[in-house]
Amino acid sequence: MTTHVTSTKSLIGPAVRNLLNHYGLNATQIRASGSHRNLLKGDILRQIEEQKLEAINIARSHEDATLPITTSSNSVARSAPAPFIDLEITSMRRTIAKRLLQSKSSIPHAYATTECTINGILALRKRMQKAGLKVSVNDFIIKCTGNALGRVPGVNVIWEGSELRQKGEIDISVAVSTDTGLITPIVTNVAVKDILQISKDVAQLAAKARNGKLQPHEFMGGTFTISNLGMYGIHNFSAIINPPQCAILAVGGGHAYIENTGEVEDRVNLTLSYDAIGISEELALKFLAHLKHDLESTSEVTIGIYNIEACVDSIELLQSLTHN
Repeated sequence: MTTHVTSTKSLIGPAVRNLLNHYGLNATQIRASGSHRNLLKGDILRQIEEQKLEAINIARSHEDATLPITTSSNSVARSAPAPFIDLEITSMRRTIAKRLLQSKSSIPHAYATTECTINGILALRKRMQKAGLKVSVNDFIIKCTGNALGRVPGVNVIWEGSELRQKGEIDISVAVSTDTGLITPIVTNVAVKDILQISKDVAQLAAKARNGKLQPHEFMGGTFTISNLGMYGIHNFSAIINPPQCAILAVGGGHAYIENTGEVEDRVNLTLSYDAIGISEELALKFLAHLKHDLESTSEVTIGIYNIEACVDSIELLQSLTHN
């Protein structure tokens, strides 16, 4: 009896080739029963049955063959998930987030930006420091903002229900960052206070805010807000309105600008976010123009101190009377 085997030129269909691969068989070693000595599916199945063959894992064999072999001692085993900490969200932060979402989604924010030269402020501040009067650049901005609001009272407005109210008092909220979130204590009656009193109020309110000792009337209300991120190296940003107020001033950090003459100017960027329903564009621009003028031409009169030396004498006299 003669045994015929397939030649390498025999036709092999997809089903036959799949079985060959699945069982690791060689087509040239299997008897072909098809016409022209073509290998049929039945030929493969008969071979599997006669030799009691089992299928091999082709996919795994392929992976093993293609994976690179490495003997490096730097091979890193799969590590466990990195540790993490669940952070508690304070009620204050939740309230702030809710109010900001409400503000941004319901108030039509409009924006106006200006750049101011503060060389005059820095020079005046230096004079005051030499005289023993410590104030910050932010104190100057608060006082000048109060002056501008006095000249453009249409920006000093708040919503009371559905009614828009222009307030007689200028109470400026100052954003203060604490461990539990952002809070805005209020410097009241800014228009009638000098910069020294404003500086004292800000320091006291900020300390109480960080210690969690602010009373409700010290942070609820206000007619305007100032947010200053200059101390964090932020030069320009826009802030979200603090309802029921209608405007907030974002103050960036100072940066040097070299004029064509070679003179160096210190400048800050101011961005006013305002409620386009409560405040018209004309009023917003007028307010910024007055604020820019006051900041760039700051004098002792502007900040409510008519004579620095006389002011120092008065403070020393008051302190001596207090000690006695």
